[in-house]
Amino acid sequence: MQAAKSSVSYAASSYLESMKNQPWQGAFFTGQIRLLQWSDDWPPDTAYAFATQQVRQLPYQLQFHLCRIYFALVRRNQDALYASLLDLFWVLGRGGFDLKKRMLKGARPLLEEGRYLALMACLKNEITPRQLPFSSLSVLNDGATGSLQLIEAV
Repeated sequence: MQAAKSSVSYAASSYLESMKNQPWQGAFFTGQIRLLQWSDDWPPDTAYAFATQQVRQLPYQLQFHLCRIYFALVRRNQDALYASLLDLFWVLGRGGFDLKKRMLKGARPLLEEGRYLALMACLKNEITPRQLPFSSLSVLNDGATGSLQLIEAV
């Protein structure tokens, strides 16, 4: 576990070193990210693409998930927003109830009803993240859906 944490920290710090002259500023890795903010010169599409890349590379750094959700909201892009929430739910699994609830509440006005209800069912642990509807914009979901339960008790 410790080796995994140190390799993530090393990867993050070396990536930041290569990004220090980029418009993304104020990202500091000291075991965890303390502050994330984007330059006002960056359009939301560019910031969303950056956050998406970071989620793909560092999926357990939740700050990047939150930034990605925020940028999807700024863009008012329903598909990107759902994919961002799907990836957050995927990483957190059955944990992170309060965070998932808060993100879902903030995203509610933009989400399609079916997607919102599916995410709510997952939040209530009625279904697993694997059973959520697929999104091609998700960077963490492998596309497999369903469950391993072959027989349902009635």
